Amino acid sequence: MDQTPMAVQILVSGLLIGCIYALVAWGFTIVYNATGLINFAAGEFVMMGGVISAALNVQLGWPPFVAVPISIAVVAAVAALIGWGCLQRARRQAHLTLVMLTIGLAIVLRGAMLFSAGKDFQFPSAFSEGEIPSAFGINIPVQGLWIFGAVFAVAVLLWQLFARSWLGWSMRAAGENPRAAILMGISPRRVSTV
Repeated sequence: MDQTPMAVQILVSGLLIGCIYALVAWGFTIVYNATGLINFAAGEFVMMGGVISAALNVQLGWPPFVAVPISIAVVAAVAALIGWGCLQRARRQAHLTLVMLTIGLAIVLRGAMLFSAGKDFQFPSAFSEGEIPSAFGINIPVQGLWIFGAVFAVAVLLWQLFARSWLGWSMRAAGENPRAAILMGISPRRVSTV
């Protein structure tokens, strides 16, 4: 029996999971580049987005094309509020204090989502229905094409942001040297919120 199709199928599945991890890792990287702080609550923001979009889709019947952007907006608003209300106010504290604060925020966010959404699994519908015909015994789910497309789109957008935009340059400057950024007219607080 030929094991090649199974090995390729495992490779494709691993690439899909790796693409999801890449999106999360880019979130960590962007926050670190803009603030100089490792935010240990970043994983909980990803979880919040998934739970909120699943709840909107499964419980309220909203299609994924509506539920996902709304959940992104809600999570972004919560992150901005937390950044402004907690992290910016504690900015002059020791770096270890800020790290411990993000760990505490992660625990609070996890508990808040557990309290509001419960422990039950929710399986939202896919972005598009149908199947991709298998080629050489290799199956790629339709959702996998959305994941590959999202990684490609985010990679291009991030490259444009950091290589060619004033906002990207400001984020890098504020992360590398906040005092010099202030002297150049860049507000590290605003950049951190963005």
